[in-house]
Amino acid sequence: MLEEACRRTEELRRTIPLMQDLTVSVNLSTRQLMQADLLTSVNRILERTELPAQNLKLEITETAMLQDMENTIPRLQALRNMGIRIAMDDFGTGYSSMSYLNLLPLDTLKIDRAFVQKIGSTEDADAIVKTMVNLGKMLGLKVTSEGIETNEQSDYVSSLGCDNGQGYLFARPLNDLALEDFIVGYAEAKPSAPQDGVARGAV
Repeated sequence: MLEEACRRTEELRRTIPLMQDLTVSVNLSTRQLMQADLLTSVNRILERTELPAQNLKLEITETAMLQDMENTIPRLQALRNMGIRIAMDDFGTGYSSMSYLNLLPLDTLKIDRAFVQKIGSTEDADAIVKTMVNLGKMLGLKVTSEGIETNEQSDYVSSLGCDNGQGYLFARPLNDLALEDFIVGYAEAKPSAPQDGVARGAV
């Protein structure tokens, strides 16, 4: 799956003008993260597909990252040293320890959709999302809000300075041909609203 995602992303980078910065995000499971040959496997895939390492982002859940910190931290750091970006997925659903966050070599914090979906329901719900965005910023991380389905949610996280948004408001999962059309339209429109992984799961 990782190899196919990288291969297709590199094809799109080469065929669509203005999309050289196109990045593909792929989820990494706990089991994959613990594999001894992970670094070798990922490096070989990048070599075969010719996708630049900086155009690949690996997303790992908070729980998976914190299961075996002794081995996880150097492994994630080695991936980052290759140029690959690392995102903590579903932030807020695991341990959410501030001390752990400070130790992990991360690029992006992804706020779980369960929190985003409650935006506008109560002041407390809004305050939680605001706190998460501020935390990511204080740690020098990019912040992505998951599960955005309404303009209200998009406007709120944008007002907080959230870097990117992801969800059905932007696009539902797309097949291969629809994905290419979507990316062409996206590149031509150059929207100002934060969007990241808007066609998630499509490649």
